[in-house]
Amino acid sequence: MVFIARSAYGEHHPSGNESLGVLRNTLMTREHADKLKELSVERIRKAADDSSLINCPVLDLILIWWQEIKEDNEEVRSRVSNVIRKEDIVPLN
Repeated sequence: MVFIARSAYGEHHPSGNESLGVLRNTLMTREHADKLKELSVERIRKAADDSSLINCPVLDLILIWWQEIKEDNEEVRSRVSNVIRKEDIVPLN
């Protein structure tokens, strides 16, 4: 879901030097892309809260995207830190 949201959202909200250009063949409307992005972020938050995020095989890509779309990266850092601090997830000894 995150990769579809990333693609659809990126079509309507380019980053960096990219421009919108002519939007002819997009995956979905801007409104739906925004909703899918929000749904994806909510699922990522839930997975961070229940510690299942740590088992994601593409965790790095998901965290990078989450950080890219957030204006304030503190939430991403805080939630990831909470997962890492749990000793049963990442042993500290």
